[in-house]
Amino acid sequence: MVTIVNISASAQDDGAKLVKKAKKAITNYFLDPSNKDNLAESQQLIEKAFATGTVDNDAAAWATKGDIYAELAKADAAIKMIDPNVKLKNIEAPFIAFESYKMSIAKATKESAKKDANNGLNELIPMLSTSGLEYFYDQNFEKAFRDFKAIIEAYDIAKSAKLKTALDKPEDLNNQYYVTGLSALNAGKEAEAGEWYEKAFNGGNKGAEIYDGLFKSYQKSDPAKAEKYLTEGRTAYPDDNSLLFSEINLYLSQGKLSSLIDNLELACQKEPDNISVINTLGNVYDKLYQNASEKGDAQEAENYFNKAMESYNKALAKDPSNNFANYSMGTLYYNKAANYVKVMQTLSDDLSKEGMKKYDEAQKNMFGMFDAALPYFLKAEESDPKDRNTLIALREIYARKNQLDKAEEYKKKLDAL
Repeated sequence: MVTIVNISASAQDDGAKLVKKAKKAITNYFLDPSNKDNLAESQQLIEKAFATGTVDNDAAAWATKGDIYAELAKADAAIKMIDPNVKLKNIEAPFIAFESYKMSIAKATKESAKKDANNGLNELIPMLSTSGLEYFYDQNFEKAFRDFKAIIEAYDIAKSAKLKTALDKPEDLNNQYYVTGLSALNAGKEAEAGEWYEKAFNGGNKGAEIYDGLFKSYQKSDPAKAEKYLTEGRTAYPDDNSLLFSEINLYLSQGKLSSLIDNLELACQKEPDNISVINTLGNVYDKLYQNASEKGDAQEAENYFNKAMESYNKALAKDPSNNFANYSMGTLYYNKAANYVKVMQTLSDDLSKEGMKKYDEAQKNMFGMFDAALPYFLKAEESDPKDRNTLIALREIYARKNQLDKAEEYKKKLDAL
C-alpha cells in the first residue's frame, strides 16, 4: 500500500509540475511571440500533464490548456490574414481551447477563478469562426456546425459574464445564427437547422436565405410549416432564385405539373444557360404530353409534344452531348412510336382494304418515330454506356426494325450489366 501511495503522489507531482512548466513556456511565448519554440513546447508539456490523469479536476490546468490552444489558433489566424488561401495548420485548436476553457469554468470553485476562462472564451469567437468557415468550405459540415455552435455558446457565456463580444450587434448575432443553421442543414441535421433559422428569423433576419432555409429544414418533418415559409418568402422576394428553385422542386415532388410551367419558364429567363432547368421544363411538357395522350386529347398532346421537343433542342444547342436531353428526345419519339404500336394492335384484326391501309400507315409512322429516336439514344449511350434504360430502348428499336444482330448485341450488353 505504501508503494502505491508513493507512486500516486509522484504521478500527481509530475502532472502538476508539467502544468507549471507549460505555464512557464506559454508565458515566455507571450513575452516573445517570435519564439515559436516556446509555444510548441507549451503544447507538448500540457498534453503530457493531462496524459498523467492527475490534473483533470484542476481548473487552472484547464485554463492553461485553453490559453495554449488559443495561441495556436491565433497564430493560424494571423497567417490566414496574410494568405487567405493557406490551410490552417492547427484547425482543431480553437475547439480544443473552447472545450478547455469550459472545463476550467466547470471545475472552478470560485467565481474569480472563472474570469480568465470567460475572457478566453470571448476572445475565441473570431478563431472559431475562422476554423468553422475552413471546415465549411472543405464541405466538412459536421465540424463547421460544431464550431459555429461553439461560437454561440462562447457568446452566451461571455454575455453572462457581462463582457463585450464580437456579436453584440443584433445583425452580427443573427448572421451567426444563419451560418450555424446553414451548416446544420448541409450536415443533414434538418431539425437543428430549423432551430437556428428560427432564431435568426425571430431576431429580425427575414432575408430570402432565411425563408429558404426554413423551408428546407421543415420540408420533411413539417410540410405545412415548410410551405408556409416558402409562400411567405416567395411573396416577399419574388425575384429570388433560391426560393424559385425551391418552389420548383416542391411542385415537382407534388406532381403539380401545370403550376410548374410558369416557374420553369421564369427560371429559364433568369438562368438561360442553366441546362438543368431547360431539361426540367422539357420533362414537364413531356409528362403533360403523356397525360394528354392517355386522355385521348390529340391536339393538346401534340402541343405539349412540340413544347417538350423545343426545350430539349434548346438544351442540346447548348450542349450536344447532354445525356438527359439526348435520352429524353429519344424517349419522346420512342413513346410516340409506342402509340402507333397500340393503333396497329387495334387494327390487326381488320383485314378490310381500309383497315389494312390504316395499319400500313401506322406502321410507317412507327418506324419513322423509331428512326428519329435512334440517333438520340445512340448519343445518350456514348455519354453513359451503362445506362440500362438507354440499352433497353436501343434493343427494342433494333428488334422492331428487324435488325436482330444489333438487338442481340444490346441484349448482351444488358446481360453484362
